[in-house]
Amino acid sequence: MSFLKDMSLKSFSIRWIISSIILCCILNLFYSIGFLKYYNLDSTFIDFSLEDAKTIFIYVLIGAIIFIALAMIIKLLFQGIPFVKIKKNEWSLLALILGIIFALLVVLNELDINYLLRNIFGDYPTLPALLVSFLLIMIKKNIRTLPILALAMFFSIALANHMGSTNALHKENYLIIKEKEKNYAVLSNYNDTYIIAPVNLKTKSIEPKFQLIDSDKDRLKDDMPDMSLSYENTGRLKARPPITIN
Repeated sequence: MSFLKDMSLKSFSIRWIISSIILCCILNLFYSIGFLKYYNLDSTFIDFSLEDAKTIFIYVLIGAIIFIALAMIIKLLFQGIPFVKIKKNEWSLLALILGIIFALLVVLNELDINYLLRNIFGDYPTLPALLVSFLLIMIKKNIRTLPILALAMFFSIALANHMGSTNALHKENYLIIKEKEKNYAVLSNYNDTYIIAPVNLKTKSIEPKFQLIDSDKDRLKDDMPDMSLSYENTGRLKARPPITIN
């Protein structure tokens, strides 16, 4: 049967996409913890909006399609080489391609290299969600495989958390609020508010004095009539640790 018309592949693809979307939403919690922790904010300020859910759906869908399409293309290329024999187990081929590309994308994200699909595979924990959901579908569930699945889940959580803190570290474009002689950086959203903190744009340091302000620009203008709001390429901002008194 043709690889392109393999109904088992279609069935697998649907299960993979659905499970990856659910898992990515869960892993986004740990991603957010890592992101907020960089700024010395705790998990109380985690915000998961409907827009996040829509973005995760789109990113996972595109990511899964890309992996499957690449696996099919490479298989077809191999079939055109006489001395290369492809086994009938096409799932093994898909797993191999998934693993190689997964590792490459993780390295590119870690090095903060701006590649074509950086938003899809770097802004949300799409990669660990795709990997773990793939393993959950493909590996038989029994006592012997339980440690492998547990290790994969632990790895995905750790990677999602690390991606959050790394993205905060590499972030260079911030929404900056200027009021009189003070500058504030918008660190994150929380419900209908911005989480802001004073920032020194010369030393590129964020003071650990956080405030919640309305994210509606019209109401914000009423509360802070002298302020201006604009995106700026500030470079990487360093979060100063909170002052502790012994």
